[in-house]
Amino acid sequence: MRRIAAIAIAAGVIGAGSAVAEGPRAGWVADLSTLGHGVDGFVRIIDEDTIEFYEFDYDGLGFTNGVYCYLAPRDEYDSYLNEALVIGPDLRRAQSYFNETFQIDLPEGMTVDGLYGVSVWCVALDLSFGNGLFVSPCPSDVNGDGVVSAVDIAELLSRWGTDEPLADLNQSGDVNAADLASLLSNWGPCE
Repeated sequence: MRRIAAIAIAAGVIGAGSAVAEGPRAGWVADLSTLGHGVDGFVRIIDEDTIEFYEFDYDGLGFTNGVYCYLAPRDEYDSYLNEALVIGPDLRRAQSYFNETFQIDLPEGMTVDGLYGVSVWCVALDLSFGNGLFVSPCPSDVNGDGVVSAVDIAELLSRWGTDEPLADLNQSGDVNAADLASLLSNWGPCE
């Protein structure tokens, strides 16, 4: 089982709006689970250093230490705060979020590379109010060029026997023949 630790990103900028996705993981989306305080919605990777919350709901409440967006380098939420740092501002506010869209820019020098999960985290309770894993809109497209091709086979084979999430298409924890079969069954342009 792979463990996850939230990555610390100290300052972020929050902005409104929607943007055109750019970069190899652009367009990947995390569907937020509802674990507390009405958190619901989606988080999309816009580019190498921007994520966008959309159709986001949250009652705006939390304890004095704050509620923040955490990004994670793996794909499980067992140990978020071992190395946890915050992305963006405290999400608490007087009015609820309802079907809202906003972006959070990662600090200078940080990128989404290697980040696979997102959580709306209450620091005081050491608890996620909602979290999700980023999923590719075309999982068999290992290199992210919009086409499942021989290049993806080469990428998958170069990660054979590892737990690399980009090539572990069935999320079994091992890049193996099942992943290769999945890649071959989705051959051609992504739809």
